[in-house]
Amino acid sequence: MPGLPIEVELYFQGELAGKTIAREPREKLAERGLGSVHHGFSFPLPIGAAKVEEQGVELVATQFPELRFKPGSFRQAVEASKAVKQEPLEAVNDAEHARDSSGPAAVDTAAVAELKEQIEKLVSQNKRLRRFLDARKAEAEAQEAGDPHMARLISNGTAAVSRAVAKLWGGHSATGRSELLALANGNWVAPQVRATAAYELARLSADAGKPHHASRLMAQARRADRSLMRRLRPRLLEADLLCRIGNAETALARLDKYVAEDPTNPNFLIGRGNARYALGDRQGQLSDLNRMFANGGLTPIGIADADEPFLSLQATAASPINDGPKVSVLISTYNAAEYLRLAIGSIQNQTWRNLEILVTDDCSTDDSLRILAEIAAEDPRVTVFENPANKGTYANRNAMFQACTGEFVTSHDADDWSHPQMIEHQVRHLVNNESIKINTTMGCRVTRDLRFMLRLHSNNSDFCMKNYAGFMMRKRDIGALGGWDATMAAADSEFLRRVIELYGKEAEGVVNPDTVYSSFLLHENSLTQQETTNLKSLTFGSRKEYRRQSQLWSELRRNAAADEDPLRPFAMPPRTSRSDPFPAPNSLLPPALKSEVLAFDVLIVSELNLPGGTRGCNLNYIKALRSIGLRVALFDWPRADRRHAADIDRTYRLLKQQGDVEIVTWEDSIAAKRVIVHDPAIAVHMLDRFPKVQGERVALLVNQLPFETIEREASLYDPQSVDRSLRRLFNVSEIEWIATSPLTRRYLAEYADVVKLSPEIWFPPYAREADFAPLPTAARLHRIRSGAPSFARHTRDHWTKWPSLRQQARSLYMADANLNFSVLGGDRTISGVLGELPSAWRMFANDSIPTDDLLRSADIYLNFNNEVYIEEFGRNMMEAMAHGVPVIGDAVFTENFGDAILFPEDGSVEKVVARLCDDRSVYEAQAERGLAFVRDHCSMEAVQARLLQFIA
Repeated sequence: MPGLPIEVELYFQGELAGKTIAREPREKLAERGLGSVHHGFSFPLPIGAAKVEEQGVELVATQFPELRFKPGSFRQAVEASKAVKQEPLEAVNDAEHARDSSGPAAVDTAAVAELKEQIEKLVSQNKRLRRFLDARKAEAEAQEAGDPHMARLISNGTAAVSRAVAKLWGGHSATGRSELLALANGNWVAPQVRATAAYELARLSADAGKPHHASRLMAQARRADRSLMRRLRPRLLEADLLCRIGNAETALARLDKYVAEDPTNPNFLIGRGNARYALGDRQGQLSDLNRMFANGGLTPIGIADADEPFLSLQATAASPINDGPKVSVLISTYNAAEYLRLAIGSIQNQTWRNLEILVTDDCSTDDSLRILAEIAAEDPRVTVFENPANKGTYANRNAMFQACTGEFVTSHDADDWSHPQMIEHQVRHLVNNESIKINTTMGCRVTRDLRFMLRLHSNNSDFCMKNYAGFMMRKRDIGALGGWDATMAAADSEFLRRVIELYGKEAEGVVNPDTVYSSFLLHENSLTQQETTNLKSLTFGSRKEYRRQSQLWSELRRNAAADEDPLRPFAMPPRTSRSDPFPAPNSLLPPALKSEVLAFDVLIVSELNLPGGTRGCNLNYIKALRSIGLRVALFDWPRADRRHAADIDRTYRLLKQQGDVEIVTWEDSIAAKRVIVHDPAIAVHMLDRFPKVQGERVALLVNQLPFETIEREASLYDPQSVDRSLRRLFNVSEIEWIATSPLTRRYLAEYADVVKLSPEIWFPPYAREADFAPLPTAARLHRIRSGAPSFARHTRDHWTKWPSLRQQARSLYMADANLNFSVLGGDRTISGVLGELPSAWRMFANDSIPTDDLLRSADIYLNFNNEVYIEEFGRNMMEAMAHGVPVIGDAVFTENFGDAILFPEDGSVEKVVARLCDDRSVYEAQAERGLAFVRDHCSMEAVQARLLQFIA
């Protein structure tokens, strides 16, 4: 008889990890070959070899999935374990050994029967126990939902997962993965958060082609919180992974359950079809697909050639529609000879017969043109155009649009297959819904052997997606929008965005979303699979850059045309260059506009989403470089230890739109005479991808020291490691470290033996706007004489920017005097230090008012930081000086500013203030010293001189 190899798994949680089982230490169990016990890990153990003696053990008979015990108490665990007897198992083992030596006659059938009977009783016991535990779990979940502390833990954990996922797919995958691992394995983390983190890690591993590792992570997610498996995407990923690791039977069983729960969800039917195919059941796969089509009222499909299932897709004929408005179908093709008959044939076979099919061959080098000519000769509805040079899908589409005559217009890719009822359903949808301006259907990515693929890199990681290539509109509406931007990729989503901005989101419709009409073939020549046009660049790279810049362009056009033709801001002008109508990433441009290598005088590499000093310096360097006629490019390198922003700072986008800078992406190749890396801390963690940069000279602008405080308790970066990483990245023999202040250079001198330290000091630049004029000193003095002086401070909201001791802070900022003090940023920190803010203080959120307005209203500027913090320069003080405002600050700042600032030698700020206010000459002299410092070190003239020397 067949054997009964039953195993159990023991899971130890919390403090039970590593304790004894059956009163034996885990080392002894290992010696007996029973495996070892780890926290959160399982090992196989034969039933009866050891008894469960600890609370919180999970007991599972792996060969019988229904034999699962999740004891809610120690008593239940023990009672459950006692149900398993050693003797019957030994009898069966003896019978098995006898069978091996003597044949079937030696089998002790009575022992086997007894064991089966005990197992049946155990199953019954387990079912009752599971019902009991499910009820207790529901009660616990309800209590958690009402517990504000637990709700806060879950909310904070969920936000942490979101931040880590943004890094995972946003260029810092190693950091994102590390943060998710900490969340997935942390005892302090809520189970729901652990499960979600494990799921996100599984998605990453699956995308990287590691299905076994991903499957283990999904099992971990399931154990952490079974409620995760109520969600669509974890269910799909788990089932897909089971198929990929050779366990399609389990996948099929689970998908059967999901289909029973939600019989119209196309994702479950497609997933179940994949499982059937993995089991060698092609007819079963087609049955599931056809059930999906039937849900949408579509005829069934089949395959004509089992060896080429995708290329031989066909559908049962439906009743043709011979009358009705004409539909123009636009198809651009490049080297798709292998797929043309399938793709164009699926359009020719549409039930909507009143079609014109326009096809442009985009200078193919294969047999495409000959095949197109044959197709056109067989069907008068097909017209073929030939390009002498490659222009790209959207340029071809615009040209075909000008030639088409249909009332409705749609497009189709040259390597996709669509169901014959697709166009019929889209036309009827538009005709019956006048408010709908644009519609499409759902589609799936599929391999040549007809295996449907999840979009693992996307948050919407299911099988079904909108068919962006298949949008249908009335021809007049497309004409009003000016057609498509003539890039090589991503213009469909840009087109849809303009439609929605003009008509509203309700103007978009998806026909029959529970049915998939199209299959998008995945192959190495697909634009979505090419390295520089891959869909992953939607979160890191060219497609993201294109989307953000096009959004700004559209916003600016809407604002500028408020009183003009309401359609004008939404009409796409012809693309005549890389920057007109708006700058597009080089890698997405058609060959006629694309450069193999982008040449610049200076490439600035920096964290481009930061406000404050970093942004101010970058913008002024750009202004100085542009004023001397140099070409400037920017590359965004966000720090891995910070939250990833949705986009870079808007000011850089405005400069790009105006043509003052170009923002490059990792897909680009760049030749730059000079490279400036702003902030060493960004280089602690390498991005996943970088542009290929040929730089003649690379300078690292050091605006941040390796440590933040004089106590040096935390290291922000290691100079030697940063230097090594940057040399390797830019393929240069040395990196020139340039300090932004004398204080910074003094500290950097400690590392002169491991980095090349420049003798120069690059004080941060300051550029006034052309129409800016500082308030005259006489006006400020008059204001002081007329009442009391006004004080100001602007800073970020951080503990380093304010004194830590309440009495010290009250003294330095003269809080008891209740001064007229305006603070831009930092309100939460100083409120916490002081306990209660003086009533006369005015607090403004960061960037809520222009800094110039704050400083024009100020007579004296105060700047006292935390006593241990090292401020590398003090840009906010320099800006106050540039406005002619005397500055009082910490004595340490005299190392950078000399006598351009005042400090309270005896600790009395009131005496310094009194000296300024009581003696006109003292006030005027101090204001002039500040202006002279800015003029000599930070003005555009001083900065331009430094840059010309750097470029020479």
